[in-house]
Amino acid sequence: SGSALTMPLAVKNGVERIGLPIEESLRMASVYPSKLAGLEGHGQIKENGVANFVCLSKDLELKFTVFRGEKILP
Repeated sequence: SGSALTMPLAVKNGVERIGLPIEESLRMASVYPSKLAGLEGHGQIKENGVANFVCLSKDLELKFTVFRGEKILP
């Protein structure tokens, strides 16, 4: 809260600076906050669903975002 840190950079920092496995760093940025906000189960990618997600490169840089099914470039 109140930081200029982006979520993709937070994920990258978790992996590169702290040494977290990528899967845990991604859970920390998505699953755990979703549970805390009472949104567990929302935002699942499934047939006929409207997806909101980000696509990261292999080096954990933001490639694009999909918001309400629409691709948005950075």
